[in-house]
Amino acid sequence: GENIALTDVTITGDLDFTKLADRKEERDGNWGKQKAFRTYVRNMLSFENCTFTGKVIGYYSPEGNWNKNKAPMVNTDFDEKVAFVNCTFKEAVLFKYSNFDEMVSFQNADFQEKANFKYTKFEEAISFSKAKFGGLANFK
Repeated sequence: GENIALTDVTITGDLDFTKLADRKEERDGNWGKQKAFRTYVRNMLSFENCTFTGKVIGYYSPEGNWNKNKAPMVNTDFDEKVAFVNCTFKEAVLFKYSNFDEMVSFQNADFQEKANFKYTKFEEAISFSKAKFGGLANFK
């Protein structure tokens, strides 16, 4: 519940926002038989000159036929400003279906693997200025 501001650090392992306790079940029926949840990050996040060795996960859906799989889909929303400035992402960055309510910056970010922003909603300014994409970048 507190703001996070980290500079010049290496985050080892996955940073998984889908495991947060602040979550609600989605009730709109868009996902068929699969349960869906939304987790919430309600504080500001700032990472500057950081390296992420694992995945950054704001979206999870089990592999395989999702209508038959019992594991729920989980998406993450961000209420405050989010910054990943001059950061290196060694593994996948997954923000599919995420909502960002405030300003977001991935300025000078180095995405070395997949970057999935499919169906992501950005309500305020977004910057990918000078970002590099080494793998698939999905912004559908």
